[in-house]
Amino acid sequence: GEAWYQTHGNDDNGTHIATTAFAHNVANQKASDVQGWAGGQFVSNSTYQNDFYTSDGRVFNSAWGARIQAFQVRAGERDFITFPQTFGTIQSVMVQCIDDADTNCHPFSLQTNGFTIHINGGGTWNFSVIAFGTK
Repeated sequence: GEAWYQTHGNDDNGTHIATTAFAHNVANQKASDVQGWAGGQFVSNSTYQNDFYTSDGRVFNSAWGARIQAFQVRAGERDFITFPQTFGTIQSVMVQCIDDADTNCHPFSLQTNGFTIHINGGGTWNFSVIAFGTK
């Protein structure tokens, strides 16, 4: 933030001089902070692109090789649901029926390219899927 320091003025406008000098020192400190930040350790553009880039709005890449995929799909009992992009490893898959129905469902037989869905009572429904893993 900004700060102002004022001294008691005198006939030669000492208040203005002190205030201006302090404001100048604050501006110099801010410039120094920015220079320190700009000289910090940052990743290259190619590393950034490799970590985060995706052309698929359902896929969210993160640093250190992490990936989240969130999408909707219509599927029936024991259907294989394919991920938009293959994972390197898979940690977790969450599935929720998004229809107005009392549907118990869960993923099983997790693989890096998808999973099989179990729907208690069968049928074909619309689901929301969120999966976590690595690239």
